[in-house]
Amino acid sequence: MPDWVPLPRNLRYRRAVDRLDGFVDRLLAERRENAVAGGSDLLSVLLAAGMDDTEVRDHLVTFLLAGHETTALALTYTLYCLATHPDEQAAVAAEVAKLDDRPGMDDSLPRTGRAIREAMRCYPPVHLVMREAVADDTVGGYHVPAGSLVLCSQWATHRRPGLWDDPGSFRPDRWEANDRPQYAYFPFGAGPRICIGRRFALLEARLVLARLLQTFRVEPVTEELDLAASMTLAPAGSVEVRLRER
Repeated sequence: MPDWVPLPRNLRYRRAVDRLDGFVDRLLAERRENAVAGGSDLLSVLLAAGMDDTEVRDHLVTFLLAGHETTALALTYTLYCLATHPDEQAAVAAEVAKLDDRPGMDDSLPRTGRAIREAMRCYPPVHLVMREAVADDTVGGYHVPAGSLVLCSQWATHRRPGLWDDPGSFRPDRWEANDRPQYAYFPFGAGPRICIGRRFALLEARLVLARLLQTFRVEPVTEELDLAASMTLAPAGSVEVRLRER
C-alpha cells in the first residue's frame, strides 16, 4: 500500500517525518545565525559546501538513520553469534585482553574484526540493495532492459553454497584468506554508491565489541533468531544475552 494512502501507520510515519524535519530545520537556522568559520563537525562541513538547507537536512537525516540502526544491528548479531559460539568468543576475548588499556583507533584487533565481518555475512543488516541497469544486459539467462531496477540480495549471496563453504555456519576463521569473488560479500553495497560510512561503522563496532569483551563474558538467552525483513534485516523480537563480569 503506497505511503499516500491515509492509513494510521502512514499518518504516524508522516507526523514522525515532519517532526524530524522540523527539528533539523531549527538546528540549521540556529547554526547559520551563529556560524563559526572553519568548524570541523559534520554540520559545519555540509554548510561550508554551499548546499541549500534541503540538501543539508537530507544528508543529516541520512547519516542519522543509516548510521544508527545498521551499526546497532551489526553489534546485536555479533554478540548473539559470539554468545552461541563460546570458543570464538574466547578467541576474541583473548585478543582484547592483551591490550594495555581501552581499545583505540590504532589497535587492529584482527580476530575482533573477523567476528564482526562473519556476523554481517550471516545476518547482513542491509539485506537488499537496488541498482538501475544503465544498459541492456543478460544475467543468468534473463534479459535485463536498460532502466530496470535490479535487486541485489546480500542475504542470498552471503549464503550461497557456490561462494561459501558451509555458508550457514558462523566461522570467523574463513576471513583469514581472501579467496572469493569480489562481490560475494557486500554488506555495505558496492561500487561508486557503496556506503559512505562503512569504515567508521566497522571501527565503531570493533571498538564497542572489544570494550564489552574486555569487561564481560556474554552468554546466550535467546536461542534462535526470529528475523523480520523490511528496509533492514532486524530481529522480530528482542535478542537477549546475559553479561557476566570477567
